[in-house]
Amino acid sequence: MGAPGNPCETHSSSGCFGAVANPFQIAKYETTNAQYTTFLNAVAATDTNGLYNTSMGLTAYGGI
Repeated sequence: MGAPGNPCETHSSSGCFGAVANPFQIAKYETTNAQYTTFLNAVAATDTNGLYNTSMGLTAYGGI
């Protein structure tokens, strides 16, 4: 996450989520949405692991 110290997003009944105190990486290498889309297209015919979920098309989930 490139914005340490960002404020959380408040949800009225659930609390406050999304604040990041320190920068961190989940993977060893950064992957763009375009690169992940290329990968998904390559495995689309036999996506036996369920790598794509229709929610990924929503802007809130990256907009792939």
